[in-house]
Amino acid sequence: MSKDASYWNKFYADDAVDIHYPSQFAAFVRSEINRDSTIIEFGCGNARDAAFFAKQGCQVVAVDSSSEVIANNQTNNVFGDRLTYLCFDPCTERSWEHIFSREEKVIVYTRFFIHALTNAQIEVFLGNLSKSINTQSEVFFEFRTSKDQDRAKEFVGHYRNYIDLEWLHSVLAEHNFSVDYQAEGVGFAKYGNDDAYVCRMKFGLNPDQK
Repeated sequence: MSKDASYWNKFYADDAVDIHYPSQFAAFVRSEINRDSTIIEFGCGNARDAAFFAKQGCQVVAVDSSSEVIANNQTNNVFGDRLTYLCFDPCTERSWEHIFSREEKVIVYTRFFIHALTNAQIEVFLGNLSKSINTQSEVFFEFRTSKDQDRAKEFVGHYRNYIDLEWLHSVLAEHNFSVDYQAEGVGFAKYGNDDAYVCRMKFGLNPDQK
């Protein structure tokens, strides 16, 4: 899921990433949620984290705009109905009713997703999200910040939007989100020579205004 889904189709078709263990962020989020949680993951990629959550007993809907990676994930799905894949671009499709029920508490999970979007796409995504979840739902983000821009990268061809945290907080507030937890730094997402400077956030809708 980036500005150009065709880039990611080629990236996954070329088997550029062959990682089947969960990310550090997935392990962190698992420690924060119940075993029977319903998780909606945006930008699932090769499903390393979606499969981890399903194996842990969660009900998972894994979303990506790359038809190539979704088709491959569906072929290799060993979790049956516990893990569902959808080819869907949340920044262009305005109706999310087939994914969310406003009556159900869900965990929304994105790792290295929003920094693959433009600022305008992030605003659309957060606007759609705010209309789709209830006040009991929780959202977990991990993404590269502006402090990561000049650091070494393992993959050099990706589009990356290095997120300014002050700007993101302002957009979250505009859409009635309140941040419950935030941590930033290196050591959270190390892969090869890439030790990204990232931010982790947990937030939800502000119940006092919804």
